[in-house]
Amino acid sequence: MARKKIIRIVLVLVGVFVLLSATLVAHIYMVTSEPVVNSNLNLSRIDVEGSLSDEDVAQLKSKINAIPGVHKTYVNAEAGTIVYGYYNDQQNPDAVYATLSSSTDYRLTKFEVSEEDLAKGCPAFDENSITFKVGAFVQNVIH
Repeated sequence: MARKKIIRIVLVLVGVFVLLSATLVAHIYMVTSEPVVNSNLNLSRIDVEGSLSDEDVAQLKSKINAIPGVHKTYVNAEAGTIVYGYYNDQQNPDAVYATLSSSTDYRLTKFEVSEEDLAKGCPAFDENSITFKVGAFVQNVIH
C-alpha cells in the first residue's frame, strides 16, 4: 500500500516536472522568435475641424491608407483626429498632410508638438502614475 502511494507521488512529480519543462521550452521559443522590425515606423497626427460621420471616417481612412508608405490609420470622430503610422524611409508627415489636404474638402491641421510637450517626454505616460514615478526614479538613479 505504501509502495503504491510512493509510486503515485513520484508519477505526479514527474508529470508536473515534464509539464513545467514543456511550458518553459514553449515560453523560451515564443520569446526568442524573430522580432518584428518597426525601427522605421513612426506615428503622426492630423486634426480635422468639424464633426465627422461614419461615412467621413471611412472616406478619410481609405484616402490616407492609399498613400504609399502609410501603414495603419485610426480616425477618432469624436476628437476629430487622424493618427496614422508611416514608414519614415518611404514617407514623411508633411507629404501625407499635403496629399490628404489636396484630395479632400475637410479643414485639416497638421499636429505640431509644442516645445513644452517635447520637454516632458512621452505623452502616453501620466506623470501621476506609479509607472512614471518608478521610471523617473530609476532614471535618476542611473544618471
